[in-house]
Amino acid sequence: MVSRTIALVLFITIIFSGCVFQDINKRKYNELSRQHNQAANEALIKKNQAVDEYNEGNYQEARTTANSAKDLFIEAKDISEQNQKIAQEIKDIDWLAGYQTKVIQSEVFWIEIMEKFIAACDAQLSGDLTTANKIAKELEKKIPEYEKIQKEIDQIEEDHKDFFNGEEISQ
Repeated sequence: MVSRTIALVLFITIIFSGCVFQDINKRKYNELSRQHNQAANEALIKKNQAVDEYNEGNYQEARTTANSAKDLFIEAKDISEQNQKIAQEIKDIDWLAGYQTKVIQSEVFWIEIMEKFIAACDAQLSGDLTTANKIAKELEKKIPEYEKIQKEIDQIEEDHKDFFNGEEISQ
């Protein structure tokens, strides 16, 4: 009888601790999501600012702003990687880790774009218009790659709009 009671208590403890860990993971995911959204939004603002500066011929400012955007994209990617690990542990939302993979792909894309953009600024600053134009053409060719990734992200968000409209994982 004692061993049955112990087994029952252990069983209940294991189930309860699983629920507690799920709630802790969801809270961590929600907090990291807020941090990620802030970094990603700031990165996109900086990216757009850098493009405007470049188009105005302010290549040094564009380079500095693009560097800032790249750092923010790296920060967003790092947060997404943490969130992906947590998402893999949240068993009742099985698609979430795949979504995080797509978000990370998007951020890696923008990091690479910012690196090329900075190289274009450097080329402009040194007067090497041939290289600057070549980089611009390379960047144009990359647009369909980003559009594909973004389309996949948008589809996941559409498929799970109830989740994304709530913005947080319910605990």
